[in-house]
Amino acid sequence: GNNKVKEIPAGKPNAGPKDMGNAREFLNKANLALGGKQLNVIKTVKLESSLGNGALQITTYLDLPLQKIRNEYRKQGQLIGIEQTEGNSGWEWSNNKFTTLVSGRIREIQLAGLSGIFKLQETALAKISILSSPVKKDQTTSMIVSVNGISTAWAFDNEQRLTGSSAKIDNRNITYLFSDFKTAQQVQLPYTVKEMRDNKTFTYKFSSIVLNPELTATNWAKPVQ
Repeated sequence: GNNKVKEIPAGKPNAGPKDMGNAREFLNKANLALGGKQLNVIKTVKLESSLGNGALQITTYLDLPLQKIRNEYRKQGQLIGIEQTEGNSGWEWSNNKFTTLVSGRIREIQLAGLSGIFKLQETALAKISILSSPVKKDQTTSMIVSVNGISTAWAFDNEQRLTGSSAKIDNRNITYLFSDFKTAQQVQLPYTVKEMRDNKTFTYKFSSIVLNPELTATNWAKPVQ
């Protein structure tokens, strides 16, 4: 069933140059599977998703070149919280108060949900280190990479689309499963993301994915106190 990603089979950590070549080739194919050039030219993204059958609505903004991510949380249309990161710093706003995000949470936001899918852009792939060669088991190919210094297991389906991403952050395992792929502006993106952590599963359903929207300073502004 869906628990496969939990125990993504690890490849050989001491992969040789030939393995590395295979791994790079595999990741290039994964990049093409999601849209190749169309994926690579994405600079900004606006996402609308919901959690708990619509109980919580989330608007996410990504600025990939600037490494900026913003999550706005709403209940019944009412803004209840914001998390925003830029590179390795970030802040949170809730209950009309600002706090600084801890580094573990910043790393989670960088790897979370669809932020993780954009790690397969050409520019992002150039920055990752490959820790194992791809291993195929049943319908899933998995490998271990280092993303921003975090060891991450990636799983891919037969069409080389990223279907799972699992990492340990502050000694806690967090796994994302991607499904329900649809084409948005010639890019294949998952419209359902499952987050598994602390023996709980959270299912995010995406209702809208807009690629390369015009984002202005207003989108990144801090709420007025």
